[in-house]
Amino acid sequence: MKLNKIKALCLEAKRFTVVEGPDGVQWFSNDSSLWLCVGVRVECNILVDLFGLSVKQAEKCVFRGITKDGDEYGIAMADGEPELEYMGDVWDFEQQIMAFRSAEGLLFMRRASAEPCKITGDTAFTLRMFEDDDGNRFPRVAVYHGMICEALLRPIDKVYADAIVKRLARLSAFPVWTGKGGENDEEVDKAG
Repeated sequence: MKLNKIKALCLEAKRFTVVEGPDGVQWFSNDSSLWLCVGVRVECNILVDLFGLSVKQAEKCVFRGITKDGDEYGIAMADGEPELEYMGDVWDFEQQIMAFRSAEGLLFMRRASAEPCKITGDTAFTLRMFEDDDGNRFPRVAVYHGMICEALLRPIDKVYADAIVKRLARLSAFPVWTGKGGENDEEVDKAG
């Protein structure tokens, strides 16, 4: 858990939320993504001090604590959570974006949202479904380090994801540069 990275994401959204999940699990949230709170019990009233916010920063933000009792807020992998295949990063909308493939299609997520997590070659990503107060289902990318879920991250909205896919498809229409066909090919070949 990298508190400075969580602080930056919460400041960007102007939201600092402590989510109390089942079995005493706590999450930090910017009301979009959630990051596991490890090693301490946190009450909403200490968030300003915990994150070292100035008075000016605190005045611009909303602080709250909420309780959620659904299994989707647990730290263990839920039955039937489909695994996502990490495909690499792309740069679009002036930010680095992680690409994931699922059985249902591509998902994209801001790399900045994952920065509070420890991402290694052993990190696993799954798709966890949530439900809002109106019964609408929405996804979060669950980030696992070992058997523990470190974060529940919001993917990029479908409109933006569609735009990324269109640009990537346009890019793939061009052949890969071979270095052949230019007037200086012989000189390039000799130069190595």
